[in-house]
Amino acid sequence: MEKKKKKGKKTTGAHDHTCKFFLSDVDIAVGILKNCLPIHIAKEMDFSTMKLANTSFVDSKLNQYFSDIIYEVQFRRSPVLVDLLFDHKSKEEKFMGMQFLKYKVRIWEYYLKQNKHTSYLPPIIPIVIYHGKTKWRVDPQFKSLFYDTNGIEEFLPDFKFIVYDIPRIPERNIKGDIETMVFLKMFRNVFNPEVQTERIPEILGLLNRIQDKTRMTELLETILRFLLSSVPNLKIDNLKQIVSGTIEKGEIIMETIAEHLIRKGAEQAELKLIRRALHSGLSVETISKIFNMSIKHIEKLRARMRPKAAAAVL
Repeated sequence: MEKKKKKGKKTTGAHDHTCKFFLSDVDIAVGILKNCLPIHIAKEMDFSTMKLANTSFVDSKLNQYFSDIIYEVQFRRSPVLVDLLFDHKSKEEKFMGMQFLKYKVRIWEYYLKQNKHTSYLPPIIPIVIYHGKTKWRVDPQFKSLFYDTNGIEEFLPDFKFIVYDIPRIPERNIKGDIETMVFLKMFRNVFNPEVQTERIPEILGLLNRIQDKTRMTELLETILRFLLSSVPNLKIDNLKQIVSGTIEKGEIIMETIAEHLIRKGAEQAELKLIRRALHSGLSVETISKIFNMSIKHIEKLRARMRPKAAAAVL
């Protein structure tokens, strides 16, 4: 039971890192919006003005379920905020409207602090990016969460959110720049490992069309890390073969990435051991000798440790 729980956390962490990596890129976010916004709204948005507004308004307790990215964009020459909420779960969320309502209030409160002389609040368009096993069936209209509202509608909040159900997008409708298509194809079969494994060459093959080789390598490493954590029984050696046969100079690139992934994994394992040693009560001096690490560095690590985080490593 415990092993299964740890595996889930690892996968969610990879999902969180990967979706933030992609969705924090303005060009990719624009591609997503052009795909999922109603045409009449997209036409009146000036996407050249789009910029990141803030990183996250999600509760720390909900980080394992959701990630969010906030963008600001001009709509009819006025600012509009877009809340891109990525759902890590395999099933739809019944009270997603409630989550968005809380985020809207937090975003507006933050906006007022940053714009003390404003007379208006910016509209917020909530979008849930979903990649679950089954089709999203929850009504996106907030009023659907209430019982009979006949005659008292004027006293109730009401809005709707957009559901971008990636696995149910027809293949022909996956459009945009290369990186947008990579993101959509990668999350399309997360909960279908056999299909995901079959699609790896197709996904990686798209990277050959990226001219900036530094960016291509950065994307490749992010994708490989995601695949290793989300596809059961997939090993680095398997990916080496696929990359070598798919990416131009893939064998050379893969050697560098594999070394980095292995080194990073070893560093994380060592860090976990140090945290356990600190939590068990070993002195900083003793830990310094065991791990051949400076006392100053270990003191900094201990200062950053929170009681909850320390308990979590046991």
